[in-house]
Amino acid sequence: MRRRPGASPLRPVVLVRVAVAADDRDIDDVRAVAGVIRQLDYPTGAVKIHPAIAQRVAGGVHDDLCAGQHLGDTFPGRQVEPGPPAGLDDVGASSGQFGNQLRAQPASTAGHDHSHRLSVIAALNRVSYVRIATWNVNSIGVRLPRLLEWLEQVAPDVVALQETKCADTAFPYLMLEGLEYSAMHVGEGRWNGVAILSKDGLTPLSSTLAGPSEARFASALCHSRRADRPLQVISVYVPNGRATDDPQYPYKLEWLAALRRSLDQIDPATPLVIMGDFNVALRDDDVWDIRAFAGSTHVTEPERAGVRALLDWGLTDVSARPGKNDRPFTYWDYRAGMFHKDMGMRIDYVLASRPVMIKDAYVDREARKGKLPSDHAPIVVDLELT
Repeated sequence: MRRRPGASPLRPVVLVRVAVAADDRDIDDVRAVAGVIRQLDYPTGAVKIHPAIAQRVAGGVHDDLCAGQHLGDTFPGRQVEPGPPAGLDDVGASSGQFGNQLRAQPASTAGHDHSHRLSVIAALNRVSYVRIATWNVNSIGVRLPRLLEWLEQVAPDVVALQETKCADTAFPYLMLEGLEYSAMHVGEGRWNGVAILSKDGLTPLSSTLAGPSEARFASALCHSRRADRPLQVISVYVPNGRATDDPQYPYKLEWLAALRRSLDQIDPATPLVIMGDFNVALRDDDVWDIRAFAGSTHVTEPERAGVRALLDWGLTDVSARPGKNDRPFTYWDYRAGMFHKDMGMRIDYVLASRPVMIKDAYVDREARKGKLPSDHAPIVVDLELT
């Protein structure tokens, strides 16, 4: 799964701004030694450093900015201009903020000659966001190589997976442990299946809803070194419903009602996210053309009411930046070139309680491209717990 330049960024734990004298040789050297990844669509000298090598590159720099070292703005034909010390909000998670904070011009354009040495203009600034994500992988057996690569690239702390389509005994616990993820999986074989992954460990809470028995629900406390308390994560794969005259349709409505009733046991002040494939488009503009869905499931008022009941309890529908155009679709049918035409649906959601402060969210449309993709794209969210 290759990414074009500027695709979903690494977790913004450490950012470094540098200026380079004349060419790319210094960048190549740094890449080879320290693991720096150059963003090819940024000007020369714009780099980002993976958290795993942050301490080695920092050379003992504290979490706060060092005295006299500031992040600054870039001006064409000049070196980076010093600016005021940056706070957490200045080192944001969005791709646009990344672009602003990682840009640097060649120092040679300002008449400076550093003999191809890296001139560090700014120091390191650590950001304590927790990164979570949800992804309907549509068979973890088929999608495992893509999932593992995506986990390394995006580096989420917590992930909810849906449609794993495998039994618990076949779930790839060991391969995920190789990436330092603990996992809770609820599976039943060829159909359904949900999972929760956590970098800093998790405590399973529940694998069933009261009433429905299929493998569509998992709940766990996920721990994080960047948060003072755990985040309760619920991964859901809501039944499709098939058709409004199918027995699966009332079953879907009852499943949503059971999910809502499960919240009666939770304090709304608890840091909580429910995320996954809801198989419901909450609004008409959550599908490419509402006229194409006349008489269909996913857009009926009873289904939408089932999701709104979760919001009424105290959850917020997290708004994610779209990967293309102006609507954050998360699902595209495999047929008829619907992905390339952006004829999609927004049916995957992250619903968050009030103590969960959202810093950024985006649909990772790049993960829907390439060989053997899922028909869903992940939603990635950076947050803080209050």
